[in-house]
Amino acid sequence: TSASTGCSLRDIQVYLEVTITLPLWEPMSGTPFDVERAWRSFDRALRRHELGHKQLAMQEAEMIRRSLVGLRTSSCDTIDEEARAISGRIRQTYQNLHHDYDRQTDHGRTQGATWPLRARAGR
Repeated sequence: TSASTGCSLRDIQVYLEVTITLPLWEPMSGTPFDVERAWRSFDRALRRHELGHKQLAMQEAEMIRRSLVGLRTSSCDTIDEEARAISGRIRQTYQNLHHDYDRQTDHGRTQGATWPLRARAGR
């Protein structure tokens, strides 16, 4: 919105497209059941881990939207620059959150996303 007193943003839409690429394995006839079961377990854990990243991305998009609604600057010449600066700070914060998530989960390993599965101690 433009006014003699400056510019402001009101109706903000943020579009997010998330693509998750996962490995696909089709067991051949005769594959041991234990191997198939281990793969399914790994696949579920990896999906769960990647959905955690998707959730963070969705939160980031909403945070950007909420932060830009009502943004006001003294001139319309500066509103784009200010909006980009705000979005950039939020993106950096969420990039750090993604890194923290990977560090806390050891890139999904603590959630079971490890292949090949390793024998557990005592087995």
